[in-house]
Amino acid sequence: MLSGEYAVLDGAISIVAAVQARATATFVREDAEMTTRVRKMPEAAAARAAAERRLGRISAELNIDVRKLRRGDLKLGVGSSAAAAACAAGAVYRHFGLDINEDNIRRRVLADALEGHCEIAPQGSGADVAASVLGGFISYRRLQPEGAKNLTWPEGLAAKIIWTGVESRTSDLVKVVRAFQQRLPKAYDKVMDDLIGRANRFAAAFSDGDCARIVELAADYGDGMYRLGKESGAGIAHESLSQIAALASTFEGGAKPSGAGGGDVAIAFFQGAEAADAFANAATQTGMTIVELPLGGPGLATL
Repeated sequence: MLSGEYAVLDGAISIVAAVQARATATFVREDAEMTTRVRKMPEAAAARAAAERRLGRISAELNIDVRKLRRGDLKLGVGSSAAAAACAAGAVYRHFGLDINEDNIRRRVLADALEGHCEIAPQGSGADVAASVLGGFISYRRLQPEGAKNLTWPEGLAAKIIWTGVESRTSDLVKVVRAFQQRLPKAYDKVMDDLIGRANRFAAAFSDGDCARIVELAADYGDGMYRLGKESGAGIAHESLSQIAALASTFEGGAKPSGAGGGDVAIAFFQGAEAADAFANAATQTGMTIVELPLGGPGLATL
């Protein structure tokens, strides 16, 4: 997620990127050696079921492999469950001979992957599912997958993904934010209206390719997320995220959580690769972990 966390749930535009690391799905014999059976990944199982309701049942096990989106047993927070749902639905379409490289077929896969993912994680926006299916960089509004649009990465903009070293559960944080909405609706509306404005400004800058503005608004959006966390009591801010943001600013960059916060990964934006590389070197020297996952992966494909 480049921007739009939380605000996307209330109608803001989010900007999301596919990472260039693949989850894979393969139909196999029931006695075959498994990496991860789909039934152990509920989002993938539900997405498969949604696609099969549309196209027909398949009598085979589905093998899902998301190891390239994790670090051993650690969840990085780069959308492994969304990628699993995307490739599970895509595998059904491929089984029935449909070309998942065609945009109209991808949109149908997206609808089924979103249906399945939402069945298990109804609090989510679906932006990560859309990125997994469509690939590249997209603007996305919740519950409007037909309106997801592909964008071009701004020329001169550079970004680094940083692992905080702490796993975070999006559903737990969203639950606290929603409780805040129920408890203090006026206070929630005030902070959320502010965050929506920040999200929409970032989306406009990204669409316009305004690198300087993107860097500025990334840090600004992070501040808005931390304000939401403070007001709601959700643990969005984490010491490691503040350290990343502070270090990025010394290289004239702007950093924010990528996802719900509380840990997982952060993303830092810079005007030019030189500043980004200097930041990465400094971050590594201080013990931070740069995640080498380039942005803009191609999305759903037959391998």
